[in-house]
Amino acid sequence: MIRKIIYSSIFAVVFLSGCGGDAGGNDTKTNEPSNQNGEATNKAPIANAGADKTVTVNQTITIIGIATDSDGSIVSYEWKKGNNILGASATLNYTPINVGTDVLTFTVVDDDNNIDTDDIKLLVNEDDSSEDTGGATITEN
Repeated sequence: MIRKIIYSSIFAVVFLSGCGGDAGGNDTKTNEPSNQNGEATNKAPIANAGADKTVTVNQTITIIGIATDSDGSIVSYEWKKGNNILGASATLNYTPINVGTDVLTFTVVDDDNNIDTDDIKLLVNEDDSSEDTGGATITEN
C-alpha cells in the first residue's frame, strides 16, 4: 500500500512538472528558452552593418551600423577592415583609399558578453570627376 502511494505521488509530480505546472496549481512555464537547470538562457545580439554599397575612392562616407539585443543592451561596437580597427561606435566615417572591394566588419557585444558580426562590402570605383575635359562636353554614342 505504501509503495502504491509513493508511486502515485511520483507520477503526480512528474506529470505536473511535464505540463508546466506545479502541485499548487501555479503555472511556472515561461516563453523564454532555458538551460538544463531551468534558468532562462541569454539571447545573442544582432548586428547589421547595412547593405553593400558602391562608393568612390578618396571620398568619405558615413556608415551607420544597427544592433539590437532583445533581452539586454549593447555595450560595445567595433568596425574593422581585416585586423585594423577603424572605429568603436555604431557610426563610422570611412574613406576608401584604393579602387577595388573593401570588406568592413561590424561587431557588437551585449551585456552578457555575447557577440555578433556582420560584413558590408564596398565596391570602390575611380573618381570620374577628376577627368579633365578641357571644358568640352563629352557625349557617348
